[in-house]
Amino acid sequence: ILSAVRLRRLAGSQVDLSLPAASGLELVMNGLGVLAPAAPAEALAYGVRQLRRRGLDKTRAALVLGLEQWFSYRVTYLIASLNLLVILARRDFPVPGPWPGVAAVLALLLLALTGFAASRPTSMQHLSGAWARARFWVPRPSPEERRLTGMRLHKTAMKIVGRRRDRIRLVGLSVAGHLSGVLTLVFAMRAEGLVIDPDVALLASAAAVIASSIPLLPAGLGLVEAAVPAVLAWYGAPLDLALAGVVVARVVGTVLPAVAGAAALWALQLTRARTPVPDLGLHPDGLPVDRLSTTPGQGPRSRI
Repeated sequence: ILSAVRLRRLAGSQVDLSLPAASGLELVMNGLGVLAPAAPAEALAYGVRQLRRRGLDKTRAALVLGLEQWFSYRVTYLIASLNLLVILARRDFPVPGPWPGVAAVLALLLLALTGFAASRPTSMQHLSGAWARARFWVPRPSPEERRLTGMRLHKTAMKIVGRRRDRIRLVGLSVAGHLSGVLTLVFAMRAEGLVIDPDVALLASAAAVIASSIPLLPAGLGLVEAAVPAVLAWYGAPLDLALAGVVVARVVGTVLPAVAGAAALWALQLTRARTPVPDLGLHPDGLPVDRLSTTPGQGPRSRI
């Protein structure tokens, strides 16, 4: 539900996307979609198609889902890095030496630098140029065209995320969503009679996120079940109880959302939505380009 609220805020009020529909789309992308071998690419492609059916053009739909991932992953790594510094200050860590602390500080610096870079139009211009060079099989646009494309994409992205208070709300929703996943692990361990401290729970959750990010392995199957009990056992938890708790957490956090996502996929296919909006590009002010009305005997007027 928290992810659905965030998605609706990013998509905007002009989109035909109710809270139940947004919740269903999130279940498909983040529930059923994580089990796909090519996750998250397949889930994001499906999300773009659904948002186009509901009134967004292709470019804006891709930016909405990309920004959703941006907020989610940045919050995840921010919390993980800060918690790692707390762990290093209070407890022993499985990896000896200064390198874990160095990695946490570097991660925080990288988050700050990328956040600053994202606020600059030139960053999107460089990305636009890199994307054009990567697509070597199509004619490469001129440097001026790439510069204008980058400026338009950046302006559109800034319109999507809104003002400062809107971004704070998006960060708050992302933090709440991340902590809800950590609480799933905590309550699953309590169900097995195991009480874990908050910092250890955050560390185990970070290990699960890293393990589940391995490509071509649906939801990190096997790696998560190995990494999380190992982290908990290091801090004194019985290995058998930790493994049982992880299995419970996987059922609640992975299996049930996947089943609900399959049902939501069927329901979304039955939903009557708008005709997909053609991807006509963007104005210099960042808004989608609409077709202009024509007069008899004339074609559509071009926009500059």
